[in-house]
Amino acid sequence: MKACLLIYFIENKYWLVIQFAVDYYSIGGISTMAIDTMKKGSIEMLTLFLLCEEDAYGYQLVQKIKERSKGFITVQEGSFYPLLYRLADDGYITGEEVVTRMSTGRSRMRVIYHIENAGRERLASLKKDYETVQQGIHNILDS
Repeated sequence: MKACLLIYFIENKYWLVIQFAVDYYSIGGISTMAIDTMKKGSIEMLTLFLLCEEDAYGYQLVQKIKERSKGFITVQEGSFYPLLYRLADDGYITGEEVVTRMSTGRSRMRVIYHIENAGRERLASLKKDYETVQQGIHNILDS
C-alpha cells in the first residue's frame, strides 16, 4: 500500500513542495521510508547549523547529529560526504586539508569544514522554510 502527501505552500512567489511516497513498511508504527525522506531534507540545515557553532570534519558532524538528536537522526557517512562536496561546490562551506597524528603514530589526512557567509544565508533560508512548513503542518493537525 502506498500513501502520498503533497503540501503546496506559496510565499514570496516561491512554491515549496514536499512529497512523500511511503511504502507501508514500519517499525514501531512509523514508516522508515517517511522518516528517511524527512531526514534527508533536514541534514543540510543541521550540517550548516553545526558548522556555525564550530569548524568540524565529516565524521565529527555525523557524530554530532546523532548525539544531539539523541539517536533519532543517524547519517551514513557514505551518503553524507556527497552533501559536503555539494555544499562546498555551491560556496556554502570550504574545506581545509590538515594532517593529524593518530594515537598509533601514523598520520591521517582530514578535511576540516568551515561555513562561509553564503552558508549562513542558506541556513537562514532553510530555517525559515522549515519553520513555515512546520507551522502549516501544526495548523492542519490542530484544526
